[in-house]
Amino acid sequence: MLHNMFYGLTTKELYIILLLYYQAGGGLDEFLYYIWNSRLFAKNRKKTSS
Repeated sequence: MLHNMFYGLTTKELYIILLLYYQAGGGLDEFLYYIWNSRLFAKNRKKTSS
């Protein structure tokens, strides 16, 4: 599941997301919610749902 979620992200994008996550000090649920609703995954969700 996590592998599919992060598929297509560059190393730089992953680093930025993780940096924001650790700075915010959020829990895993908030982190997953954030990345799922981020712009990075919006186009991927539309592509798979159609």
